[in-house]
Amino acid sequence: TRAYAAERMRAWIREAAGGAERSFKWGIKRADGELLWVRIHLSPYTESGRRRVLAEVSDITAHYIASRRVGLFSRLLRHNLKNGVTVVAGRAEYIRAVSDAPAVRDCAAEIHRKAMDIGRLTESVKEIERATTRTVDDRTHRHATAAVTDVVERFRDTHPAADLTVEEREQM
Repeated sequence: TRAYAAERMRAWIREAAGGAERSFKWGIKRADGELLWVRIHLSPYTESGRRRVLAEVSDITAHYIASRRVGLFSRLLRHNLKNGVTVVAGRAEYIRAVSDAPAVRDCAAEIHRKAMDIGRLTESVKEIERATTRTVDDRTHRHATAAVTDVVERFRDTHPAADLTVEEREQM
């Protein structure tokens, strides 16, 4: 319900004000009824001695919809592959069991082995799904100065003659 969602959001903001960073997906229904998906990242910070919460909101609607479609496609593909492979492998085993001809039994055994190989492809489909759907969710938030300092440190190691410094300006 909307009341539950609003209370949950307030709780997350209170947690961030208390010092805990928080990232989550949130569905927002526009006045025209369209549903948008956003990633919200809440970060605590202090300004002039007062605790505040900074909210970074990114529209992830296209990514969210695409990842849901990829997930559905992946599940359907894995289901259909497993069903088809089960039928082919079962028929190959049956043919191998009832045939008197060695060549037919050998062919049936080969069909069974290949069917099992194809069945293992369903795991590859899962890996592809994971690789294509984690880009937004797996992002981490870092202070820009920390990220730049890491890069500068790596360059210092490979370019010792270079004079590299990182200075952070005061917060506005």
